[in-house]
Amino acid sequence: MEAANPPRRYRLSSQVAGPTMAFIALVALFGSAGTVRWPAGWAFVVLVMALGALQAVYVSRRNPELRRNREFIGEGTKAWDRLWLAVFWPMMLNIAVVSALDAVRFRLAPMSPWLAAVGVALLGGGFLVSALAMGANPFFEGTARIQRDRGQKVIDAGPYRRVRHPGYLALCLIALGIPWVLGSWWGLVPAAATAVWIAIRARLEDEMLRRELDGYRAYAQRVRFRLVPGLW
Repeated sequence: MEAANPPRRYRLSSQVAGPTMAFIALVALFGSAGTVRWPAGWAFVVLVMALGALQAVYVSRRNPELRRNREFIGEGTKAWDRLWLAVFWPMMLNIAVVSALDAVRFRLAPMSPWLAAVGVALLGGGFLVSALAMGANPFFEGTARIQRDRGQKVIDAGPYRRVRHPGYLALCLIALGIPWVLGSWWGLVPAAATAVWIAIRARLEDEMLRRELDGYRAYAQRVRFRLVPGLW
């Protein structure tokens, strides 16, 4: 029997949102560059698509229900997190915009092409950590809330043995990797700002979990670091 008053969950249409965001990102990237004849730009697009596809295959095998659950904004999502998300996605897009303006349109401080390997390593590491975190954590939703409707509990498997918020570590690696792949020193400025913004969310979510999730305080005593082992 279904509950008389099931929790409200607001659906996010991945069929619409995903392609729309990808189109906006492509227009912003090559529009900022002022040309589509940009090998590094297309290499970046192909790399992200390939890594995203590998991540999706891994997560669908390890945690098949997660993708469906991430299509909802569940009841109890924190107001501060809605604000955080509204700022985060433009910040991520701005990394690519600034990198394209620097590396192609104005050539203010372009990198050596050989340094793209640094970006490939960062992006690859970010997608790997994200995939491992999603595979281990069935409560890996897209917003910050206590998932009482799903019986949320503390997860300490996989990368959660080392850091409390591996998903945010993954986002930081991805954000910092973008300018290196696109070949822009100036792109590192918005990338660093985005990493700080991600760290702020990690701190806010950590405090929420300490207050509201049973067993999290004990887990935080066992796993000391939020994002970076040995540092923070």
